[in-house]
Amino acid sequence: MKQQRKRRMLTALAALVCCAALLAGCSNASAPADNGGELYSGGASMDMEQGATATDGTAESSGGVSGGAGTVAEVLPEDRKIILNASMDMETTDFTGTCTALREAAAEAGGYLEHAQQDTPSREGAARYASFTFRVPAESYSSFLSGAGEAGNVTNLSEDTDDVTAQYVDTEARIAALTAQRDQLLAMLGESGSLETMITIQDHLSEVQYQLESYERQKRLFDDQVSYSTVSISVHEVVYLTEPAETFGQKLGSSFTDGWRSFGNSAQNVLLTVVFMLPVLLMLAVLAAAVVLIVHLCRRRAERRRAKGAEREAAHSALPAQPKHDDAPAQPEQKPGEGPDEK
Repeated sequence: MKQQRKRRMLTALAALVCCAALLAGCSNASAPADNGGELYSGGASMDMEQGATATDGTAESSGGVSGGAGTVAEVLPEDRKIILNASMDMETTDFTGTCTALREAAAEAGGYLEHAQQDTPSREGAARYASFTFRVPAESYSSFLSGAGEAGNVTNLSEDTDDVTAQYVDTEARIAALTAQRDQLLAMLGESGSLETMITIQDHLSEVQYQLESYERQKRLFDDQVSYSTVSISVHEVVYLTEPAETFGQKLGSSFTDGWRSFGNSAQNVLLTVVFMLPVLLMLAVLAAAVVLIVHLCRRRAERRRAKGAEREAAHSALPAQPKHDDAPAQPEQKPGEGPDEK
């Protein structure tokens, strides 16, 4: 009887595992079947692979962008799981005021600052730069872009949409199937009598619980990304704002103005460079003057020596000539007939 009961439990466990595998396969096959196998993603069709993966829809604009005007959030369908992301570049002459206005716009939209970085050069008068990453509720996405666009001169605005409806539905189906499988394993674990059967059921239960927690984390991540949009903003400090030119005359005038501004900036940079290098230039000038002075003194000393030598030679040549004296001793005269040996 015990062996027959053990065999029945193992048979039921195997049947349960097969049913769970069939449920998971059915959820994969049924998830992308919605809307005829295509899902909305910013006007792009979905690529059906491993339960359907979404492609990005992107909308970009640049040059004199009015923040929030015609954002993609205004044309998105309802009852879809769509992630909204935006990237904005702006320039400003009031760097501190613009950064403060961006933070205030995020607070008014019910969002928060996720990341901020500011670059302040050590050289006085150099342009500053800052980058911000805001998380705002999806329902306040358009209003935040509009408020942020008023904080400075927007030069570029890029918006991305990611439709994760297929992945979200598939994740929910997997969670439901794994939850049912977990409940059945728990019921079987309470009815099992042998130790071997309990160990087998517990092993399957641990695996099912691990997969269930993984899909639940993925679902929470989808919920967070769909509920809160991510907006990245870069702020550049400039002296003059960029003005869009439409006609040839406006472009010509803008080029002429930019040329004079560049000339003025170049002259300022040259002057600042000279002032910066002034201590080094002074030291080099002092060293050069010392070298020139030393060379001049050496030349004068050499000229004096040559002049003294010339004077000595002239004085020596002006003295009268003296007779020459024979240094050999005088020999005594010898008388005739006397030889040197005769005495």
